[in-house]
Amino acid sequence: MLPTNIPGSFESLYGRVRYTVKAVIDRPWKFDHVLKVPFTVVPILDLNREPLSSEPINEENHKTFWGHSEPLYMSVSLPVRGYVPGQNIPIKAKLNNMSGVDVEKLRVVLKKLVTFHALGDSRTRKEVITDFEANVDEGQDLVLINLKLPSLPPSGLQHCKIIEVDYKLKVEARVEGWYNKNLKVRMDIIIGTIPLLTYQVPQHTVSTSAVGFEGVTSPLPSAPNQPESQQETFVFPTEIEEYSSSLPKSTFEKCENYKASKREKDESPGEDTDGDSDEEIASSFDPKYTVYEFGPVTPTN
Repeated sequence: MLPTNIPGSFESLYGRVRYTVKAVIDRPWKFDHVLKVPFTVVPILDLNREPLSSEPINEENHKTFWGHSEPLYMSVSLPVRGYVPGQNIPIKAKLNNMSGVDVEKLRVVLKKLVTFHALGDSRTRKEVITDFEANVDEGQDLVLINLKLPSLPPSGLQHCKIIEVDYKLKVEARVEGWYNKNLKVRMDIIIGTIPLLTYQVPQHTVSTSAVGFEGVTSPLPSAPNQPESQQETFVFPTEIEEYSSSLPKSTFEKCENYKASKREKDESPGEDTDGDSDEEIASSFDPKYTVYEFGPVTPTN
């Protein structure tokens, strides 16, 4: 039986938490036959036990452009701070443009920040999870966007002292003119593995004893369908079994490898090389994390 105080599986460029099992066939007078197979330890981060998760977010910023005396204001709000993979983040952006400089698009970027700690030093790797743009019509002052979360490791990486995981959401108002700098609003969000029960009504619920993962109705594009023989079952830990019947239907899905993410401007070309090589494992390992199925959600005006 695995201990309860171990970190969940995690893979990144400069560090990892990987669990493996090894089988050895002892062959006298011959080389032993060795097989080493990685497996996922599913982490648990219950958003219902994180005080900041249920708090709404409202961040504002403004900018004055060269040659214009009046500013551009933008406020971005989220109903809560904590979300789980498979859930939609309803983003509401309000624009108050008195500058005379047109806002052409809103850019939404979700980044995962992984900080690796060593003796006397640390290093942070920024990985772009989602990056897309929404058009803004002339005179439009309210933009509503849904951002669906893919399979991701939870924030924090509990029980690990050398790796930290954080998530930041950026909304950027892209304005006309190459000489004008865009207006940006940034906020921290929390990614968990158990959703808030006080926030969003699930589309499907599960039994109190266990969950049979049969695949979501509308799987994410990056999530391959599994044959029935490979379906998995997850039994809820004792501490959350009391409200497991309220949780939405879920499945395990591989976390996309973000090694090829767009390089940040402050990174040198050599920082993207991956020194991860393990001859005992034929290919890189992609851990699976819990992804839930929710009904549609629309940001409110």
